Amino acid sequence: MKSFTLMLLLISSLYANNHKEKYANCEVVVLSELTDIVSCHRIDYLIEYKQNDEYKRGEVKKVSVITDTTVKVVKQ
Repeated sequence: MKSFTLMLLLISSLYANNHKEKYANCEVVVLSELTDIVSCHRIDYLIEYKQNDEYKRGEVKKVSVITDTTVKVVKQ
């Protein structure tokens, strides 16, 4: 049982190391005080923030996923 658990941890750590690099090359572009675009591997995320009373960013208002062919709202 110990060897099974140890092997499972080893395999999961190897899997995590291989897939972490996919999101390491993301780019963030600030369009305005309340809007950002995050670009990762042919998928763009448009993030819009709510405006606080102090004209600063509040919580996330809307997140849209933009691909080559579609635009989908993830959070509204």
